[in-house]
Amino acid sequence: MESVQDIPYEVYQSRKYFDLCYISFFSKFIPESRWKILNDIRLSVIPIFMLYMAYCFIYECVVREVPLNPTKLSYMIVYFGAVYQGLARYLLYLVHYEDLESIQSFMTDLKESLQDGTIVSEVRKEKLPKALQFSIWFVKSFGTSSLIASTVVFLSNAFNSNFESPLIFQMTHIPMTHDTWYYKLFCMIFQFICLIVLLIVVVGSDLMLTVMVGYIDGELRTINGVLSKLNDSGMAKNQSNDILKQVYSLHMRINAIMNNLRNILWQMSIHILVSNFIFVCMTFFITRFLAPSFGSVFTLTNVIFQLVIISYNSQILLNRTEDVADGMWMTLWYEMCIKEQKIFLIILTMAQRRKGIEASGVSTISVNTLVQILKSSLTYAAFLYTLIT
Repeated sequence: MESVQDIPYEVYQSRKYFDLCYISFFSKFIPESRWKILNDIRLSVIPIFMLYMAYCFIYECVVREVPLNPTKLSYMIVYFGAVYQGLARYLLYLVHYEDLESIQSFMTDLKESLQDGTIVSEVRKEKLPKALQFSIWFVKSFGTSSLIASTVVFLSNAFNSNFESPLIFQMTHIPMTHDTWYYKLFCMIFQFICLIVLLIVVVGSDLMLTVMVGYIDGELRTINGVLSKLNDSGMAKNQSNDILKQVYSLHMRINAIMNNLRNILWQMSIHILVSNFIFVCMTFFITRFLAPSFGSVFTLTNVIFQLVIISYNSQILLNRTEDVADGMWMTLWYEMCIKEQKIFLIILTMAQRRKGIEASGVSTISVNTLVQILKSSLTYAAFLYTLIT
């Protein structure tokens, strides 16, 4: 087995973050049972919590006349949207669990191949840690901001509601007398668990996505690094056959892994974009026009951060896949023999298409998507304020 000292810090730390999110997301910390029904119950714990939260939000709106209070209604829409988005993420990850397992196996293979001593592993040892530096920074930044925002909002709502509804909704159909200390204690504990569940599903899935894209980015950089060997005239003439075979093999696998990621995010991305558009619209509406507070500012910042994650990660994939095609054009392909030039053309044809995260085939997500969503949501928030006033 490899020791921790043999693994670059970025590779070790990114995998540590991914495994932590993965174990929490799928409740892997609960031991598996030989009984399938018990394993199904383990996977159903998080959806049950989220469905109960969704029911409480709907009950709050219908029974307690929340629509008459614009501030509370806006918060309710944001919280309900977070539950909806989290439930969609969880179910879609379960549906595409095999794709996620393939990506996880790919990440493990990259880590274990760093000590092979081949040309590819030497290039990978240089390129992969550089690609993962951004992923680690993003995981730390977004994870910290999410914890701060959720803590501030939770405590602020708890004080404002006399410790009865720290997540805006009140507990329904609970056989306890309201305004008692044990009822308030139960509400605080239960809704704190609900908050943890939301963070695990929504934030955890974003952190897993960031690490997965970091590994894919590192492998695409590796392919570009191996291709750069063909910039040397001697290598192009004498070793182009071996290098092109390695590039072909690497490119075929990374294409398969990107298809796995595409399957996972094909439907999920449209849920994320639509719900985050509503989040930004409503949180900006609260922060700018209704009841600005530290909680609303933190929430708005965190929601924008979440949009940045999916947009920027997709932009990374778009740029890096384009770099592979550009890197092939920069090689001394004309120094190769005719047989290797044919192989080169096959790989070049495969590498021509840019690949990113697609929103259900409607569009390919990029940084421009982030800008358009922010512009539209801010415009609708101002329009909503005009209607109310």
